[in-house]
Amino acid sequence: PLEEQPGYKKVKIAPKTDSRLKWLSAQYESRFGWIRSKWQYIDDNTIRYDIEVPVLSEIIIGDDVYNVEKGLYTFYSTN
Repeated sequence: PLEEQPGYKKVKIAPKTDSRLKWLSAQYESRFGWIRSKWQYIDDNTIRYDIEVPVLSEIIIGDDVYNVEKGLYTFYSTN
């Protein structure tokens, strides 16, 4: 949760990948619904992120910041 929006009224998701793992998935049931984050290596250089949020959220992928509404989002990045 963001400090200025307590109680999961707004969340910040900033996945940290690790090349020693092929993928990682996490989820949390907040009072507003499920927060889910998954990343996986598609190949040696490409990472796919699948993120689901139930509220307004800030998603950080590398240097890119996305302010999004409730929904399911897919992002791709390269190493």
